[in-house]
Amino acid sequence: MKKTDPIQRLEHKILFYKILLGITVVGMILSQVIDRHPPFAPNSDEKPNIISSAENIPSDDIPHFKTVMAIVQPLRYSGLPMFLREDVRLTIDSNKQTWKISNLHRFNSKGNVVLEDNRYGLCGELAGYVYQNIKTLFDNKYSITFLRVSESGYFLSPQSSHIVLLIRDKENPKNNTFILDPSFHRYGHIEDFDEYNFFGSSPSLDFITQKDPDGSFDIEHGMPILIHNDFLLSLMVEKAGDKFDINNFTIALAATQRYKFSGRYLFAIRKKDGKEEIYENKFLTEEILNSEEYAHLREKIVFLFKNASL
Repeated sequence: MKKTDPIQRLEHKILFYKILLGITVVGMILSQVIDRHPPFAPNSDEKPNIISSAENIPSDDIPHFKTVMAIVQPLRYSGLPMFLREDVRLTIDSNKQTWKISNLHRFNSKGNVVLEDNRYGLCGELAGYVYQNIKTLFDNKYSITFLRVSESGYFLSPQSSHIVLLIRDKENPKNNTFILDPSFHRYGHIEDFDEYNFFGSSPSLDFITQKDPDGSFDIEHGMPILIHNDFLLSLMVEKAGDKFDINNFTIALAATQRYKFSGRYLFAIRKKDGKEEIYENKFLTEEILNSEEYAHLREKIVFLFKNASL
């Protein structure tokens, strides 16, 4: 018995939707794989996985919103290009219990902050760069200062020292105070930043005022390197046991997941009484980085360790 035209058409539709469903499932799987291993190279367009409120709030009452965001949007929060430069070195100070990364910051002949490829930097560099480019937009009606904050995603404690810009209407600060966070591409009323805690403001940052190319840190405190796959990766320099000197110190790459306080080592190399030891968390590393990404960071950390100076 021959099938009628309506039945044939129905079967064709069913077959079409089965094929369409199969393509959709494959596409979803591929998208998850791509999201899990996004590009890592310094020229990557990867951004921290944070919803930018600046793209969703009305901008009519925010001063110079479009112009400011045009400056901010190309920027990327990443210290990786600076960290991997050949002239970056590690110095430890056992007396002050501090460590220093040399040649981290760069300035032009006018003393202005220079970003790697004009777009990559950590929060301090990004805030300084944006300040340089927007200060002439705002007349004497507004003040612009640097504000130290904690942020509920990646910078939860005061020690994190995330830096943003505070923009205030001098005549009416109660109703016209704004936060500009170049790292996360956010610009809006201070009331829209509920997940931020504010700790103190200053007219400039010390490394900018002093034109200091180096970054100094207390031991046990980390230097952020980049945000990748929902983790903040940081460089840590710590004691080896209860000692901290040229023969007793640890350098580690630590990963802190978004919304978490404490991080875990991906890689650590330490010298204890002159003897070298290495620790690697390969299981966690594979969750965050691919083999090439990890190799670059591991190689640089080992280089800093081998060439550390007092």
